Amino acid sequence: MPTFTTGDPCWIDLMTDSIERSHAFYGQLFGWTFTDSGEEFGHYNMITLDDAPIGGAMQNSAAAAGMPPEMADIALGNYWSTYLHTADIEALAHRAGDHGTQLLGGPMQVGELGWSLEVLDPALGMIGAWQPLEFPGTGLLAAASAPCWFELHTSHFPETVSLMRDVFEWDATVTADTPQFRYAGHRGPEGASAGIYDVTRTGPDAPGDVPEGSGGPAPARWVVYFGTPDVDVAASRVIALGGSVLLGPHDSPYGRMAAVADDQGSTFSLVQADAVS
Repeated sequence: MPTFTTGDPCWIDLMTDSIERSHAFYGQLFGWTFTDSGEEFGHYNMITLDDAPIGGAMQNSAAAAGMPPEMADIALGNYWSTYLHTADIEALAHRAGDHGTQLLGGPMQVGELGWSLEVLDPALGMIGAWQPLEFPGTGLLAAASAPCWFELHTSHFPETVSLMRDVFEWDATVTADTPQFRYAGHRGPEGASAGIYDVTRTGPDAPGDVPEGSGGPAPARWVVYFGTPDVDVAASRVIALGGSVLLGPHDSPYGRMAAVADDQGSTFSLVQADAVS
């Protein structure tokens, strides 16, 4: 089981038009199982791989029910979201409010599992926070069919780095700053766990889902990289399952990767990773 410290990505959620279609797509691509948690949890589905929790999935229409219209429009999309570990979600909520970000929901207790919070900001996209009680989060990282890297793509790079430091307590260090490539990474006691990419600068070192020349203002969003033993084979499988390849596969300084979308339009990236033992 991974150990999470302040600011580490610790959970992922899939918002989807159809749980059934998502189960079919990701079940065949990664071997995941979707299990309905029941009416008490709004039919939220736990995603597992060989009994290890990977993330969750929720019908977006259920998530949008009862929300104000401006929030419901966000929830009705198809996308992956990322949650960051915190030891004090109330304090994080106060910091987020003090910095002018919009709280979409929470802090909310999820049974005896923990506390959740969702934040929306032009520089951050939609980002979640998780304070665990009985449930720490994702049970498998950096392996085939599991999350391997988490990346925030933003056109507000300086503001984003500042917000991640001030609100989510990231140890955000700018690791590259050239006319073609600007990047910052968060490093906790266990090592680097996530990054921030400036989408207004693209070049040969750009991450796998940013075509060269596509820079410019764009909504901030989180990209989850899932491991696979063979990126080329997995990308072909995505197409066979009704999804699409947005960029790649190609080699990069960070390994072979490809940017793809599932059959309902949720985007993610593939990165070369060893098979699960």
